[in-house]
Amino acid sequence: MADWAGDVAAVTAAFGLSRFSMLGWSAGGPFALACAALLPERVVRIATVGGMAPLQPPLAAEQLGLRLDQLLFPLSARHRGLASLVVRGSKVVPARAVRSSLLRVLPAEDRVVVEAMAPAEAAAGTRDAVRHGPGGVVDDYAILGRDWGFPLADVALDVTVFQGSADTLLPRAHAEALAHQLPTGNLEVVEGAGHFLLHSHLGRVIDALVI
Repeated sequence: MADWAGDVAAVTAAFGLSRFSMLGWSAGGPFALACAALLPERVVRIATVGGMAPLQPPLAAEQLGLRLDQLLFPLSARHRGLASLVVRGSKVVPARAVRSSLLRVLPAEDRVVVEAMAPAEAAAGTRDAVRHGPGGVVDDYAILGRDWGFPLADVALDVTVFQGSADTLLPRAHAEALAHQLPTGNLEVVEGAGHFLLHSHLGRVIDALVI
């Protein structure tokens, strides 16, 4: 995961961005934190939204809200071939079925967001992730499930850790762990919001990132 900082440094340099803020949603949170730890002279503000903490006791994959996550974290670490088959299978699941499966597991606060989406929109993330095969998805699960390659103590920036009070996909324990382990982590619980709080509280998050 630490290698991600080098990629971001190269891309932002190509666009002439010497300083920038970063937002990491869900499992994107760790990648944003890696950049904050390893590019301290470039990253000026950072926030995570429903962000994932390291899967170290007492946190475990079994506590996550999606059964697919519960399955793929250990499977990607131990049986890459089987994990690839599972991920490849998601490519052929009809968009309507993807949307329906989300609606079954989400709290009411998130169902409102997904219900407003057409099936194709609800399934777009899954489709894009496997467009070029399952390898990237399996790699992400494997990387996220092991040591991240940098200590959270190295993140010297103030980090706003946003967490929806009704989020069941990444439980509040993850936000609390991040806020505790980051030297200057600030936990902001958004009442009445779920994992998709960016859809209803985007302005609040952007305010925390504006330089």
